[in-house]
Amino acid sequence: ALRISCHGSLLFEGSTKDRCWVVLDCTLVGLGLIDSFIQIVGLTGTFVQLLRLHRVVRMLRVFRIVPRLSVFFNALIGMGSTFMLIFSMIFLLILVSAIVCTHLFGHAEFLDEGDGQLEEHIRKAIKGLFCDVRTSLFSLFRVTTQDNWISVAGPVIAASPSMKLFFVTFIVFVSWTMISVLTAVASNSMIEATSDRKEAERRLHAAKHKAFIDFLRRCFEEGDADGNGELDKEEFDMLVQQPRVLSQMKALGVELSVEELSKTWLMLDVDGSGTLTIDAFVDGLSYLQAMLSVTHFFNLDQAVKRSGIKFTKAMERLVSDLDHVRDQHTEIFAHLQEQARWKQHRKKYLEAWRKWAEKHDAVALAQAKESLAKVDEEKAKQRPLGSLPEGGD
Repeated sequence: ALRISCHGSLLFEGSTKDRCWVVLDCTLVGLGLIDSFIQIVGLTGTFVQLLRLHRVVRMLRVFRIVPRLSVFFNALIGMGSTFMLIFSMIFLLILVSAIVCTHLFGHAEFLDEGDGQLEEHIRKAIKGLFCDVRTSLFSLFRVTTQDNWISVAGPVIAASPSMKLFFVTFIVFVSWTMISVLTAVASNSMIEATSDRKEAERRLHAAKHKAFIDFLRRCFEEGDADGNGELDKEEFDMLVQQPRVLSQMKALGVELSVEELSKTWLMLDVDGSGTLTIDAFVDGLSYLQAMLSVTHFFNLDQAVKRSGIKFTKAMERLVSDLDHVRDQHTEIFAHLQEQARWKQHRKKYLEAWRKWAEKHDAVALAQAKESLAKVDEEKAKQRPLGSLPEGGD
């Protein structure tokens, strides 16, 4: 009554399975009210006792509480037709063998010709086991289940040792082979039911994950107030504080508080730029819903490998640039050494000329010194204030 008053007609909407459970619950509640009324009135009788047995039906709700029991029950129903074929085959084999054994042993005249206590005992035992078709059918069923089967086969073998082949063939084919086929069918049905359940769970999880991805994309578009295609810290905090966002994330399997969602910014903002693109936002938060599996570890391993490859390539480019700079430095150092040697030679030549000019051409020496003074003066004017003077030649 509380569920109907809360949900109204929506309670009877949904899948056929859900509607069946609602009808069952209503039926049990109605029978319970009738039972309570009967107890108050004080009625008795067989019908009242049978009516009270409806309480046992409540145990069916365990299939709704434990979904795996429902899967097991559905698997039993699914294998029912195959079981009936196998049971029919076993019954026909036992029935044919029972008719044959009844005519061979139950009505055989050679069993009445024996004399002696042992032969009389064996004769009565065989007559009791195969006197008619129904008795023979039950005796062979005991052989099939191997329930003290030697008490059935022993007297027959004692009377006719050649019947060993019959019982061996019967046990191997009916008991071992057919029961093994029955077990194989049951195992195969359970495996298929489990596989279907896992596949259904996988599809459900994939659908929820896709819905969560779409929800995150809508949240990003709503939270991007300035429309620049990126979320900053302020926009992110305003987005995660919205009650609608929190309730929708909880419905999709992500139960985090506002504080915990705010802390995820540090994990999402990997490059420390202070902004998030839509891919970084969606890919980062989507892992909050996903359950750890081999796929996630594989994705993580691939991401680490990609980062390692990028780092290796960056280091190779850096080493190549450093080698190029080193070669340039070596070349520059060689040019500087050559220039220094040339300056040394020039100084020697100028010193030799100066000595020669002092002796033979003083006027030329004076003019050279005057020209050098003017050059130095021009360099001094062009040189910035505070810079050191260049070394003279």
